[in-house]
Amino acid sequence: MADRDGLHAQIRQAVHQLITRICAHNHVVAQRLRLGGTDSHILALLTVHGSLTPGRLAGFTGLSTGAVTGVIDRLERAQMVRRDHNPADRRSMHVTSTPAATARIAVEYTDWINVLNTALQHRNPVELATIAHFLTDLTDSDSPLNHPDHSQTTSPGQDRV
Repeated sequence: MADRDGLHAQIRQAVHQLITRICAHNHVVAQRLRLGGTDSHILALLTVHGSLTPGRLAGFTGLSTGAVTGVIDRLERAQMVRRDHNPADRRSMHVTSTPAATARIAVEYTDWINVLNTALQHRNPVELATIAHFLTDLTDSDSPLNHPDHSQTTSPGQDRV
């Protein structure tokens, strides 16, 4: 069995490779959908989180609310999102991915989902629980990775993924 430091290095390397492949795939998807990278990122956030306010989108991306409004305008013209008034506060809007956009994105990620499903089918319940806990730790809302300025959470010389 590999030592702890060796396993840590192996995991960091695998996560780095996964991130690189996901970024490359996201770029291809954006091109296929004729979107810019930021537009594609906003659309992905809406697909994952559902309806969000422009302010929440700004918080997720680190963009100004004005920049987010420009992205929403482009996506709305492309019929990929819609704006709805917040029933609790008519001054605020919610932005939602259209069903057509959601379907187009799902098609683009079918191969990734199939690979994931195949990999998970080979794991026992204990391994699945460990994987789920690990990924939850990385994506938990309190994780520094969920804040646009997360690059400042590491010190010079400290490992980054």
